[in-house]
Amino acid sequence: MSLDTVDKLVVFLAKRDGIDKLVKTFQYVAKLACWHVEATRPDAAERFKKWEVASGLSRKAFRTGRSLTGFNALRRNPGATPVIRFLAVLANSGEMVYFFFDHFLWLSRIGTLDPKIAKKMSFISAFGESFGYVFFIIIDCIFIRQRLRSLKRLRTNYEPKEEVSGKVSEIQGDIVMRLMGISANVADLIIALAEIQPNPFCNHTVTLGISGLVSAWAGKLTAGDVTGPFSVLLPAIANAFALSSSVYISWNVSGGHVNPAVTFGMAVAGRISVPTAMFYWTSQMIASVMACLVLKVTVVEQHVPIYKIAGEMTGFGASVLEGVLAFVLVYTVFTANDPRRGLPLAVGPIFIGFVAGANVLAAGPFSGGAMNPACAFGSAMIYGSFKNQAVYWVGPLLGGATAALVYDNMVVVPAAEDDRGSSTGDATGV
Repeated sequence: MSLDTVDKLVVFLAKRDGIDKLVKTFQYVAKLACWHVEATRPDAAERFKKWEVASGLSRKAFRTGRSLTGFNALRRNPGATPVIRFLAVLANSGEMVYFFFDHFLWLSRIGTLDPKIAKKMSFISAFGESFGYVFFIIIDCIFIRQRLRSLKRLRTNYEPKEEVSGKVSEIQGDIVMRLMGISANVADLIIALAEIQPNPFCNHTVTLGISGLVSAWAGKLTAGDVTGPFSVLLPAIANAFALSSSVYISWNVSGGHVNPAVTFGMAVAGRISVPTAMFYWTSQMIASVMACLVLKVTVVEQHVPIYKIAGEMTGFGASVLEGVLAFVLVYTVFTANDPRRGLPLAVGPIFIGFVAGANVLAAGPFSGGAMNPACAFGSAMIYGSFKNQAVYWVGPLLGGATAALVYDNMVVVPAAEDDRGSSTGDATGV
């Protein structure tokens, strides 16, 4: 099928998506940074606010003409069934309204049009955005359901194993991409709802900041591939958000100890007692084994993946790498747990998650980027192979202990016992 003028224009506009996602990242990083320092450094907060506003306006200018994308999608690929076509019309219509009125919002905010209409244009644009994203989410859920049914049929067919394996990989890749699309659309929906109906949750700076970052990068991945670099990026993102959530919900309960390397570092530094550390270790091992067991039972005909080192690496090299990763992670935990820094409750887990995600992204192709002996132990136990298991214990434990000693004795002068947390286990871990 040859491309007509509209097709060529849409392709030209799509080439700017990568820059748009990058500027969107700047916008929401600046928002989080402004919130973090506004109470202690108002001058820096003002600069971050200007960066956020400039990035937001730049994105609106940069997306000029994007309303054509929805129109062309309906024109070229309206859907295979009447239901999908109907939902596609609703979804793309909402998105077209969003991008069209976003032009007027941009012009009113820079003063070309009457600034008084900015609020009304913002409401109409956000309403169209939220309307469209609801139906995009429904469409993705329908396709995921269809793909899961196809997987079930493939696993009951008696086709050659190699042929089935290829089809399964293709379907799983499509499911992952649609899940990333749902994540991006839900994040954008939260941002739109904050504009339509302000409320404490959607309008909280952390909610908006995280939603903006999820939208930027999950949305970027929907146009990508789950192989190659993205095969590492997806687990890195998952690790970052999973660890941030886990630490946050247990921060005031047990200190968020989910990693034996961090627990060991806390014990070496005297933040928790040895019996408490042993209790945490036991809990972490059991939880890891149970999680992998559930995975094995629920994922039909799939082996539980285990951490492996790359063929070009030695066990010693992989252990050193895991130790360095654990050092960075534990050092971040100690920094986030230091009350003298005055960090708000929500900020520490976010930074810890970001560091974990960066570590997985850096070391995933080489050693898996475990940083956590419990994760390696649980998967190895269920899989039935403990090959190179020492790599994921020796390196992280030594790295965690070194980070604890460096932070407490070389970087920051130790504070009084009541400032750092007692030895009964109320120090924060990960």
